[in-house]
Amino acid sequence: MLCLLGPPAIATADGVKPFELRPKALALLARVALDDTPVQRQVLADLLFHEAANPRDSLRWHLSYLRARLPNALVVDRNTVGVRVPTDVAAFRSGARRILDDPGTPDALETLALYRDDICAGLQVAASADFHNWLYVQQDDLRRTFRRVAVAYARAALVGGHAADAISSLRRLTQIDPYLEDGHVLLVRAAEAAGRQDDARYAYDRYRRIVRTELHAKPRRELALRFESQGHLGRGLPLDELIPLEEI
Repeated sequence: MLCLLGPPAIATADGVKPFELRPKALALLARVALDDTPVQRQVLADLLFHEAANPRDSLRWHLSYLRARLPNALVVDRNTVGVRVPTDVAAFRSGARRILDDPGTPDALETLALYRDDICAGLQVAASADFHNWLYVQQDDLRRTFRRVAVAYARAALVGGHAADAISSLRRLTQIDPYLEDGHVLLVRAAEAAGRQDDARYAYDRYRRIVRTELHAKPRRELALRFESQGHLGRGLPLDELIPLEEI
């Protein structure tokens, strides 16, 4: 499986192994791999190689480079480019839908573990504004999906008595989205429920520091009363919940 959530990698039966690629090749691979249908060569040339003297020649070179690194992964003809290998993005999106329908689905932890970081994390590439807009939309959509499923699973895990299972994904959530208060609160509660008081204290201290110094607000009263010698009163952060469009 091709892994694009986080630094590029290849997942096999032996585990996940890093997969080094040139930045333009990674951008090209991501653009093709995340499309449900083959992408027109001209579109790829305009997106990624518009500043080259001959964009189609640059595209052709990078396709040859990718085919050497990933034999049999690309489907290339005179007009289009596609990918025939499974990706972690597709697996994550499919698993996320199952978690949102039922947070107790047996493969929930496997799905959450797929989200190692934002898609193509750290990619620095000279490309058109259209490509960077496309990448931003993909990253934002996947980040919001991870946020929803991590929170849904954590809440179900707390109710179900297996809070320790949610700690790993909540830690990753608070790293990726450090201003999501619910992520921090759930992480503290999950660590407490799992009997990991030191972890709960560390998670609370980090949450308190972000809320006070960066957001200029106060931690939630319920946590402040437990972790601080004096309950800290004051204005907290507004509630922040994602609402599905069909519920508006």
